[in-house]
Amino acid sequence: MNSVIDMAKEWQNRPLKEFYLFLFVDWLYVNIRKNSDMKNSAVYVILRCDIYRIKDVLGIWTDDFEGKHYWMQIFDELKDRDFEDVFLSS
Repeated sequence: MNSVIDMAKEWQNRPLKEFYLFLFVDWLYVNIRKNSDMKNSAVYVILRCDIYRIKDVLGIWTDDFEGKHYWMQIFDELKDRDFEDVFLSS
């Protein structure tokens, strides 16, 4: 199981390209089990599409609520992973 966690952490921190043609930016609320409790949490997802129309999930994040401050943290994290610009986003 540790190898799966290590692979997930490696995926979460992989370097990104500097430019993407299109980003799909969205969030949704889902029930997440933490210990023995079920909790409604915001799940943030960013999907990219490059000039060759290849799609890839840049990341998945969770927080208690959806909000602009957490979005800023997500985009700061992407910037730290070498992402610089996007042509279009939705």
